[in-house]
Amino acid sequence: GLSTFSVNLMNKDVKQRTFNSPPHAKSTTTTTTPRPPSHLMRRGAQSTFVPPIFRVSFVGRLIALLALACTSLAALAVLNGARSRTHTAPPMRSYSVWIGPPKESRAALLHRQVVDKSARHLSTPPFEPHVTLFAIVQGRQDAVLAAARRVAARTPRIPVRFKSVAKGERYFQCVYLLAEKNDVLVNANAALAREMASIGRVETPNDLYMPHLSLVYGHLPEHAREEMRTSISTEFGEALLGNDGAFVAESISVHETDPKDTSMKSWRTIAEYPLKGP
Repeated sequence: GLSTFSVNLMNKDVKQRTFNSPPHAKSTTTTTTPRPPSHLMRRGAQSTFVPPIFRVSFVGRLIALLALACTSLAALAVLNGARSRTHTAPPMRSYSVWIGPPKESRAALLHRQVVDKSARHLSTPPFEPHVTLFAIVQGRQDAVLAAARRVAARTPRIPVRFKSVAKGERYFQCVYLLAEKNDVLVNANAALAREMASIGRVETPNDLYMPHLSLVYGHLPEHAREEMRTSISTEFGEALLGNDGAFVAESISVHETDPKDTSMKSWRTIAEYPLKGP
């Protein structure tokens, strides 16, 4: 037994020295790279070392990526919200104030008849007949409405009567009814001009207020405008310039009216306020 044990021990020692000293090696000290423990080696790749940071499961990595994405989205939302609160301002649009006869009144029906017939004849756009009390202010809608409401509260009903069928060179004043000026009409225009000048940029199509009710919109040559003016005067002049065409405005209305939109597709009525002045 003892001799056999000694022989086996010597054989192991020889094998160990043989393993650590490859053939043809010179008599130098050999340093071997220690192998990582077997539990740190990937299955099927005995010589590949996987650092602990990469030994997270697929589900763990997915959860970490989702958490990072949620955090980034939340930060972006907060930043966008701060920018919106800082930079977003109410839009500045163009507004006009109109008056007109009561709906379904004799004057309203007559004005509509002339406008629609002229539009069909000339292939020009039809529109809602009205007398522009003030045009145009660019400002915030809430401020414009507040100004119109203040003026309406102290303005009495406005009588309107027409004195001639006229023509002009502007698109929105191609052929129109020229109204007679009276104190109530002129004062209402002046009051709106003061109010609107304090809240936005004012643009007036004429140097002086020229109350009128347009019958034709369009860019027509001189001879076509004169022909249409004569035709309307002949067929409707007596009614338009008499009692049938006259009216008393009982309210004012505020309209969003982009003067560059000659199709009037973007135009819309915003509000209407009754005239309550003495």
